[in-house]
Amino acid sequence: HCLDTETGEGVWNFDYEAPIYERGAEGGPTATPTLHGDKVYTLSRTGLLLCLDRKSGEKIWERDLVNDFEVEIPHYGFACSPLAYHGRLIVDAGKIVALDLESGNTIWETEAFKAGYSSPVPFEIEGQSYVANFNADSLKILKSESGDVVSSASWETSSEINVATPIIQDGKIFISSGFGMGCALYDASDPTNLVRLWRNQNMHTHFSNCVLWDGFIYGFDGHVTRDEGFLTCLDFETGETRWKDDQVRKGSLIIAGGHILALLETGELIVAKATPEGFQEESRSHILGGRCWTPPVLSDGKIYCRNVKGDLICLDVRQKDKLN
Repeated sequence: HCLDTETGEGVWNFDYEAPIYERGAEGGPTATPTLHGDKVYTLSRTGLLLCLDRKSGEKIWERDLVNDFEVEIPHYGFACSPLAYHGRLIVDAGKIVALDLESGNTIWETEAFKAGYSSPVPFEIEGQSYVANFNADSLKILKSESGDVVSSASWETSSEINVATPIIQDGKIFISSGFGMGCALYDASDPTNLVRLWRNQNMHTHFSNCVLWDGFIYGFDGHVTRDEGFLTCLDFETGETRWKDDQVRKGSLIIAGGHILALLETGELIVAKATPEGFQEESRSHILGGRCWTPPVLSDGKIYCRNVKGDLICLDVRQKDKLN
């Protein structure tokens, strides 16, 4: 769907067949659409990769990842948000593949790996372009031009579930997952030789992403189907826990202007200061029913929040003393 941001009315929609997965979902994809220039790229749970015209919603091209690359659908379906980078669309399809943005033609593909539920992240070292990909059992570094895997660090969970997208800053890569794996920081200043700087059990991101802000990692530590998922702050360089709040749990977050915007599973939206000095709540409001697993979005003074059923709400926060 494409919606008008002022009214919420539909501008266009594109329909395709998509079986409903009973595993914790109520329909729809888990990958976020990628906007690049005048095009929109989407990936369904079953591996239908679409390129649509951004203004009209008309299909430009499509690829069937399962048939085209002879890969299997992951247990919870494909979840990778496509990466548009240097004229290529890079997707974790079991194999990591790069397609031409304009035509959808294959540029390169790797050997078969087990697909994760994370999304690829680009970075550059000494003028060379690389991509970090967190798949089902490892963190892999690839050359973006050729798809050559130059290094890998094993990270095997009991359920082959690595979801959180890696965080990269100054040649260092932070990863985290649940199921007892915890988190780690790697030095990738030499991309051909990943060196682990530290690893601990201070952050277990089940399937929401952490956010790096001003030298500190903020995220929800713990499994969302258990009595866990506490909002936590870590030191990026050391992995030390700065604080953990057991009253704010099971959610997803973004950070803007030094403020955490956290949407809890229960539909509560919390605003707090992004500071290592402890949890400092600024406001809280219950805005949605149902189960909320999607991160909030902030754009042009509006916050957009959605639940897994597909209900969408837009909040106007342009006036500091009002939440509409």
